[in-house]
Amino acid sequence: MFIKNLLRHSPPFIIGIGCALIISGWMPRVKTLLTEQKSDITYSEIMKDNSFTHIVTPVLQSVVSIYSTSTSEQREHPLFDDPFFKKQFNSEHQNRTNQTSNLGSGIILNEQGYILTNYHIIKGADQITVLLADGRETHATTIGHDRETDLAVLKIQLSGLFPIQIESSVQTHVGDLVFTIGNPYGVGQSVSMGILSAVGRNQIGLTTYENYLQTDAAINPGSSGGALINAHGNLIGLNTAIISNSGGSQGIGFAIPNSIAISTAQQIIEHGKVTRGYLGIADSKILSVQEAQAKGIDFYAFVITKLTKNGPAQQAGIKEGDILVQIAGEPILNPNNIGEKIANLSPGTKLQIQILRNTSFYNLTITLASRELLENN
Repeated sequence: MFIKNLLRHSPPFIIGIGCALIISGWMPRVKTLLTEQKSDITYSEIMKDNSFTHIVTPVLQSVVSIYSTSTSEQREHPLFDDPFFKKQFNSEHQNRTNQTSNLGSGIILNEQGYILTNYHIIKGADQITVLLADGRETHATTIGHDRETDLAVLKIQLSGLFPIQIESSVQTHVGDLVFTIGNPYGVGQSVSMGILSAVGRNQIGLTTYENYLQTDAAINPGSSGGALINAHGNLIGLNTAIISNSGGSQGIGFAIPNSIAISTAQQIIEHGKVTRGYLGIADSKILSVQEAQAKGIDFYAFVITKLTKNGPAQQAGIKEGDILVQIAGEPILNPNNIGEKIANLSPGTKLQIQILRNTSFYNLTITLASRELLENN
């Protein structure tokens, strides 16, 4: 109150003198503090703090560009095969040959030359060429592929390869800083930065088993099959698709997470194909926690809407309309990874499940089958 009254009744020149005294006393101290702080930070340290080169550079040599070509014959109109037409016009017409090409990226898995990429990049290819970051170019052979996840494994015969860094315990969280590395539009190896926008994206309609990582880091045509890495330089996913009205990146890109990509690649390398356990539930509807609780279920649940004919679930006595409550004695805490968990089990595995039918709970044992064998029968 005293200071307030003093300022109100003091002439302006007295206030000015007071301010000058305060400034003259404090400015040298502030200047000293700023000078001391500036002298402790070198230019190189500032640049390091504002650069991600130490994260990205070690990974660049582990990402390759892939060029595939396929040749197909296009049949002409059946009239050209008519003998009368040939006689009248003295024509022996031949079918035309069409050649199509695809562009994508891939990651080097190990020093033996195995490369992981998207299946749609090399689908139907007669020739596959791999371009390394160091400029070397070579042909690749296909070891195997998996349509269910859109993954394929290639092999090249070169030495001096640099496998990408893969951590089995890597964790991903929404908001994580991420980088995509690939060859967009064939302009050359490029790096983009963004964040992890979402995890566990499914029902996109791209593949059978979907548990995508979503990012706003740019993924463009040619980037598919490239690396999605975190701020530690660890691989967390394989770039695979975008949602776009223009054909280019619009901030919604998807990557196959390591949990699917690496395990699938290992099976292809070891066996040439992927064999999964299959429950025999062709379609279902997720019940939210609130909807499930209204039926006396504590967590998520699935309403079974379609069964595979003569599949494991049907043979175990499950009916359409039943509600799947527990799998392997555990409640369904995360509905997004149930398909992946079952697919990771081997055919022949006996699985305990619990269902709700009308108002009664039943425990059943299902022997998992192979999806591929069921579809071929």
